[in-house]
Amino acid sequence: MDEKKVREAIDFIKTLITAGNGDERLYTAIEALQKQLPKKPKKLGNGDLACSCRLIIQRKNRRTCLYYCHNCGQAIDWSE
Repeated sequence: MDEKKVREAIDFIKTLITAGNGDERLYTAIEALQKQLPKKPKKLGNGDLACSCRLIIQRKNRRTCLYYCHNCGQAIDWSE
């Protein structure tokens, strides 16, 4: 699924929630779809990089996760 379609699906589900269909499954679907949108790693004080779940994904130029976080499944954006 490309990024545009993921964002459209998230927006559609949000309209369902706004319309009064606040079923817990819809919130779970949004969380799962958001993990498909790549996020940049967070730089830590020691120079390591971490996922949003705080798993270290790069230490001293050695990456432990390439495309997705092994802990939470978040897609990782390694672009400069």
